Amino acid sequence: FVVRVWCLLEEILELCKLDEINYCPCKVYTLCRSHGPTKDVFDQLFNERNDKIDVVRKSLTFFVNKKLSIMQVDVKNIETEFQSGVYLIYLMSILEGYFIPLGLYHETPLNFDQKLENMYFAFKLIEEAGIPLKRTRADEVVP
Repeated sequence: FVVRVWCLLEEILELCKLDEINYCPCKVYTLCRSHGPTKDVFDQLFNERNDKIDVVRKSLTFFVNKKLSIMQVDVKNIETEFQSGVYLIYLMSILEGYFIPLGLYHETPLNFDQKLENMYFAFKLIEEAGIPLKRTRADEVVP
């Protein structure tokens, strides 16, 4: 599950203008990519030392928190807090610059089905933003 959340964020980050961020995850991302194109970036990262994983985790958390601070959201654990799809919906609305009415998603999902509906909606937003999701499916992200 953790790998799926990270891959999803990687696909979003890959197409964002990360050079404009002060503490730039793309520097870590570029270091991770230098191992070669044969494996997924995060597959290779998980084969590396834990300190590299912690650096990427902190970088992704910093990026997400910087963007979500507008909504007064502070993510402490990306792996668990993105499971409901709500923060991913928030992130896409901020990155794409549009408002999403509350009735289009479950702000406080109560069960697996509501979380999955949120994730499908978030994936739809990602695809409409022109970000191709090659390696991750919505049903793989919701535990």
